[in-house]
Amino acid sequence: MRDRAIRRLLVVDDDSAIGRVLIVDDEVAQCEMTRRMLQREGYACDIAASAFDALVKLSQEYFDIVISDIKMEEKDGLELLREALFQYPHLSFIIMTGYADEYSYSNIIDAGAADFITKPFAFGELIAKVRRIEGERRAEEELRKHRDRLEELVKSRTEDLTRANELLQQEIADRKKIEDSLRESEKRVRLLNEHILHMLMVMSHDIRGPLVAAAATLKLLLRGTYGKMDESAANTVRDLLSRMAHLLGTAEDFLGKAHAVDGSIKIQREVLDLRQDIIDPVLDEVYHDIEKHHISIDNRLGSIPACTIRIKANKTWLKAVFRNLFKNAIKYGGHACTIAFGFEDHGSHYRLNVYNSGKAIPEEDRDKLFTRFGRIGNTGERAPDGIGLGLYLIKEIIRKHGGDIWYEARPSGSDFVFTIPKV
Repeated sequence: MRDRAIRRLLVVDDDSAIGRVLIVDDEVAQCEMTRRMLQREGYACDIAASAFDALVKLSQEYFDIVISDIKMEEKDGLELLREALFQYPHLSFIIMTGYADEYSYSNIIDAGAADFITKPFAFGELIAKVRRIEGERRAEEELRKHRDRLEELVKSRTEDLTRANELLQQEIADRKKIEDSLRESEKRVRLLNEHILHMLMVMSHDIRGPLVAAAATLKLLLRGTYGKMDESAANTVRDLLSRMAHLLGTAEDFLGKAHAVDGSIKIQREVLDLRQDIIDPVLDEVYHDIEKHHISIDNRLGSIPACTIRIKANKTWLKAVFRNLFKNAIKYGGHACTIAFGFEDHGSHYRLNVYNSGKAIPEEDRDKLFTRFGRIGNTGERAPDGIGLGLYLIKEIIRKHGGDIWYEARPSGSDFVFTIPKV
């Protein structure tokens, strides 16, 4: 009869309760009072009259909290606690006892209980303990959910990073292939350029020899070495000699520019007469352009004297200097301009210059004058041509001779001034 009465009391009345609580006590009246009190607070409750009944209940239903008396027949509350926690580690236990002198708080907590309450107790005290435990459980649940969300987020971000890293590695590999291909292309272009430059240098060098020989033969013809010529034939030979000189200058100019691009300018010096070996041959080369554009040469501006001026220089390279400066003077001086070339003895070196009466080079363009491939706008009647190596090449040649070059703007024109050490 007692068991049937107890089973009638084991009913869960509130499905909308906050949490599920199992009350375990062999005093049925105590179980019922505790149950009603907790249900008024919104908890779903069930009761068990022994540790054995409690284990059965726990195997059949889910509970959050177990409130168990410590002194019971068969198994006491501590044995129930240990066995229940082993099977259901999520449970929170509150141990009730009327024998506080036999059990210390630390003994019960060390056994795994969440809290401890002494009989008789005020219901407010029990409710406070249940709420604290439930709050802790909810906090732990929120923490677990947050941790799960965080782990999921980390997993998702890790997958994103892994995919991004794979794409990055693929992009790096693709870029490396492109860079390797570009390097290979640059290598082929460089080799091709070197081959072209070599061919240009060889061609310019090979052409120069026959031109010099042909020019020498024409000079012998003019001197009558092979017999006297009439004036008409002599004029034709002079014209051929002038054109030959111009062609020889062009070949030497290309040879110089090829060396400038290649960076292999080498200076082998010899003792020369500045006027006879350098200035006059270059003037012969550009004579037709001077005549064609009605250009005047003014010999009053510190001109080079007719006497011998001995310098130690490379004939080919120094002619390239004057050739470029004269051609620039013709190009940028404009039609009917005046050209002058000067000479000053400064003791340890000569100061030379080539002047033209054209417009001065704009100040913003002057920094580019002697740079590699530097180009300036059109300041004369003719547009600039070539690859912009002229003044850069001149500067390299003069510096390798131990001198320097610079530009000076004049009120009535432009002046390029340079120095050459004496013998």
